[in-house]
Amino acid sequence: MIGTPESADAYERRKRRSRARQAAQAAVGQEISPLPPVADPARKAACGRSLRLFCETYLAAVFNLPWAADHVGLIARMEDIIWHGGLYVRAMPRGGGKTAIIKAACLWADLYGFRRYSVMIAAAAKPAKKLITSTKKHLETNPLLLADFPETVYPIRRLARITNRQKGQKYNDEHTYIEWLDLKIVLPTVAGSPASGSVIEVMSLDSSELRGPLHTTVAGEEIRPDFAFIDDPQTRESAGSLKQTEDREELIFGDILGQAGPAGRFAAVAAVTVIYPGDLAERMLDRDKHPDWQGERSSMMPAFPANAALWDHYTVLRGDGLRAGDKGAAATAFYAERRATCGLALDAPRPCAACERGKKCMDAGAVISWAARTEGRLSAVQLAMDIHIDRPDAFRSEYQNEPQTKMEEGSVRLDGGALAERWSGFPRRVVPRAAQFVTASIDVHDHLLFWMVAAWEPDFTGYVIDYGTHPDQRRRHFTLREAPYTLGRRYQGVGREAAMLQGVEELLAELSPREWPREDGSTVHINRLFIDTGHEQDIVLAAIRRSGRGGLVWPLKGVGIGPAQRPFAEYKRKPGDMIGDPPYWRVPSVRGTRQVRSIHVDTNYWKSFLAARLQSPIGSRGTVTLFGSKGEDHRLLAEHCTAEYGEPTQGLNRAVTVWLPVAGRDNHWWDCMLYCTEAASTLGVRLAGTQERRRAPARRRRGTREATYL
Repeated sequence: MIGTPESADAYERRKRRSRARQAAQAAVGQEISPLPPVADPARKAACGRSLRLFCETYLAAVFNLPWAADHVGLIARMEDIIWHGGLYVRAMPRGGGKTAIIKAACLWADLYGFRRYSVMIAAAAKPAKKLITSTKKHLETNPLLLADFPETVYPIRRLARITNRQKGQKYNDEHTYIEWLDLKIVLPTVAGSPASGSVIEVMSLDSSELRGPLHTTVAGEEIRPDFAFIDDPQTRESAGSLKQTEDREELIFGDILGQAGPAGRFAAVAAVTVIYPGDLAERMLDRDKHPDWQGERSSMMPAFPANAALWDHYTVLRGDGLRAGDKGAAATAFYAERRATCGLALDAPRPCAACERGKKCMDAGAVISWAARTEGRLSAVQLAMDIHIDRPDAFRSEYQNEPQTKMEEGSVRLDGGALAERWSGFPRRVVPRAAQFVTASIDVHDHLLFWMVAAWEPDFTGYVIDYGTHPDQRRRHFTLREAPYTLGRRYQGVGREAAMLQGVEELLAELSPREWPREDGSTVHINRLFIDTGHEQDIVLAAIRRSGRGGLVWPLKGVGIGPAQRPFAEYKRKPGDMIGDPPYWRVPSVRGTRQVRSIHVDTNYWKSFLAARLQSPIGSRGTVTLFGSKGEDHRLLAEHCTAEYGEPTQGLNRAVTVWLPVAGRDNHWWDCMLYCTEAASTLGVRLAGTQERRRAPARRRRGTREATYL
């Protein structure tokens, strides 16, 4: 009868039987014993003695091309470091297989028990996760790994990608304590397995877990990483930042290398790509700077083909063909008729009698580090040259590991690290007693204004006494593109041009009347302030007029005079023109008293001049230093000052050092320092030993009046 005590008892008995049946089924599902036998013990043992054989045997789908000499050398290094410990950094071409080899080495080290706790570290979280994804895929799908490593791989397969099963999994009625997480793997604890309880974990350089990772084993032992793989630890942005480079260097050489604790044969391997001079990769590769790291680098094409004229024609054919839609077919046909057929241009140069006779082989003289890498081209030489033609900057950095860092003789590049430590010893905003002039400058941009103030002795000994932005960013590191406090935010609702005008006016009103304390207790004012008109000439000129300080504030227009352009000294002077001494600035005359005259400056000359001042020994005459003493942080300023480099250029019987930008870098305080230097020249500041040339004043043309600064 429904609702009677008898029926309730029967229902409870059915529930208990159901629970017991489900528990029994779960227990059967949790128990994974017995393990399958090892399919080929001899094969497994042989691969344990050779990382190369392990890659060729178990990861043949990944390593399906013949090895290059670079690969063989890297594999030998990996074996030695995993067995004996040590630190090694390797720069190889992008796509050259270094990351795949090192990931395989991590898997090899853990499966055979050579290492107990491996960490793989990338520059950011997204690439870090990619590092462990391929390792998981091998363990989940590779049939040969399952066949020869059942003690490790079989428990993983029994999870069937259902992560909840890991908590209850047992082997011989003992929990395996397997962990299969997004960023961490703990291999199953199985008696007799060399990989029992080993850990593979991935992290990013910005992870809070980077400092002091720790894992507690089943036995209660606390283990720390004993093997670290660092994969491309810098981004293009961080490589161009002195501060970010130093911060990441500190993370690697402090936090990462300190992960192993005071004991153990710690091993670390870094795969890097050199992007900029002095970046993190170059620092790690520098054996003088880090002698404990064994650094090596290799390039995609150690030697270029000798027949440059043929490759020039190929370049034209390729460009025309791609624009016409032939996908480079005409250029490939041209190359096919003239490529080496005698084995030249593989891993080392070889004599080629046919090329020596006919001089028509486009491969002659070329040396390729990995001849098997063709990626659909007829040869590795063609692939390398296509990349070089299409993306020369990327080829130099990512494939040759010799970016625009290796300058031609006579090139000029400032050392950011040395520049950041050019301390004058004077406090911020204090004018040294010997300085007689104070100049200032403003660099105008849509969202932000950069400014600087410098003091000068008559012989061009200079002191940067202050610099900043308007609005102030309230932080040590930022970029113009990502500045949080912008003109638009400060002057809301007025539009871009109005915000810029208000910003320039406010900054001029702040800097122009300010009193700067001297070392002797007196105060001085700014003698001259240059403001760059750039693409905002109307806004700048309006701000100068409205400020009422036209005699103090000069609008500036930079002109990069190259070898094919007429220098200022050769301009035909008109009545009212002013020209500098030396003649690398000029002020063209204008008609009318209400017009603001702009000063035109030869930026190539003054950048070379300023670079020399910043490279002169501190304490010598004519050198430029920065306020503060040891500990004052000028790294962001140094980044701006190293965002350009000077390249010697010849033309029209003139040699000129032309200054070029480094892509993706801010250079605005470099411009400000340049303007301060040029302003000092207009005040009569000269290098010691130079003499001012006296000129007769130009005759004023009748009917014209010389304009004044407003």
